[in-house]
Amino acid sequence: MSQNLNNAQEAKIVIQCKNCFQKLRIPNRKTKLHVRCPTCGHEFDYQSSSSRLAHWRRVGFVWFPAALIVIAFGYGVFRYYMNKSNYENGHKAYQNADCATAIHYFDDILDGWRVLDVDGQPALLAQQQKEDCLPFQAAVDQQNAGNLDQALVAYADFISIHDGSVLVDAARGRVSSLFEKSKTSTLISDTSCTSIDVLLKVNAVPQPDVYLPPFFLSCGQLWDAAKDSQKSFGMYEALLSEYPTYPEAGEAEASLLQNFSTCAEISSLKSNPVIVQRKDFIPSLYSFCGKAYENQKDWSNAITMYDNLLAEYPDYALTAGAEAALARSIVAQASEEGGGVIPAPEKSGNTSTGETEVTIQNDSPEELRIVFSGPESRVEKLTSCGLCQKYTAVGPAYCPTQGPIANYTLQPGEYDVVVESLSDSTIKPWTGNWSLVSGSKYDSCFFIVTTLGP
Repeated sequence: MSQNLNNAQEAKIVIQCKNCFQKLRIPNRKTKLHVRCPTCGHEFDYQSSSSRLAHWRRVGFVWFPAALIVIAFGYGVFRYYMNKSNYENGHKAYQNADCATAIHYFDDILDGWRVLDVDGQPALLAQQQKEDCLPFQAAVDQQNAGNLDQALVAYADFISIHDGSVLVDAARGRVSSLFEKSKTSTLISDTSCTSIDVLLKVNAVPQPDVYLPPFFLSCGQLWDAAKDSQKSFGMYEALLSEYPTYPEAGEAEASLLQNFSTCAEISSLKSNPVIVQRKDFIPSLYSFCGKAYENQKDWSNAITMYDNLLAEYPDYALTAGAEAALARSIVAQASEEGGGVIPAPEKSGNTSTGETEVTIQNDSPEELRIVFSGPESRVEKLTSCGLCQKYTAVGPAYCPTQGPIANYTLQPGEYDVVVESLSDSTIKPWTGNWSLVSGSKYDSCFFIVTTLGP
């Protein structure tokens, strides 16, 4: 009775007989049922869709991972051969310095999903060669964009850093092409001029004697315009040293002779055995710098420039003018220092000509420099007196007449006169204004009197 009750309560489903299509009510069970149609007597087996789905789920649980493995393996094999082909194409482009194409193939390898990497070599080599290509291609891009100065720098850096790369020869070839086919002005910038040392270090400049002189000159002019005197001097000095006979060297010399900052570099220029041989360059520089310092009222440096010019180049065409300038600068400096006043000399006689003669005796233990600045300029030295002494507080009533004597023949007129010690810088120079009359002789002597106070 309970079994029949359970059967009555069991969930039913309606199906059709496969023979006569009569609708039949049967229990809804997960297991397979054997059904007999009461109408036509046809017998058949029936299993619900939910039970079939459960069956396939059990089957799929086993076979789906296996299918994934098969698919992944197939894709990995496919990708391996694809990577191999891409690497061969990329490597060929890389060897031909076609880095834009090479990078495209290498990226396809590196960006692709690799489930199976049989030997790993294509990806590893692609990465290495791409890293080699990137800076080279950056230089190519600058060149293609018309930024030739930046391209030149990029190629120089590439050659310097990637010296073992197969792309180095291509980089050198491109540098050569830039120099040979481009105007120097298009290659010049602060960056490219600064990088010239790199280009020289890696020997990347073709025919240096053809292309370096205009490059040096243009860089110097660029930095002149930018008022970067230190850099411009370096370019001009290199040009004068390495290519002294080239026309560009003459232009460099002219630029240096117009630049006041060159005056601070005279020692460097004089120490260069090639530059110091340039005719008239150093004396002209002394003259230019002396005038420049004089205009700035930098009397000490002006005196040094004129002194050097007279001492080192006594036969130079500007020597006469330099002596007048030296006398003028010494007088100006002495006047600023505020030393003592030299009294006018005493007239001692007459000359047989219209000129004036001045006799001076050095009665001091110091070597003296005597300067006349007037209708003519004279800068003279008078040796020290070995037997003479310095006086304290009060000098002698008359000239001691012990020291060396010098006679100076001058044109008559008004003169600014300076007497200074060359052997003791603590002694302030003395100045005076002398009116020398035509046909007259004058005598004067100098001795040193020190004071007790400060």
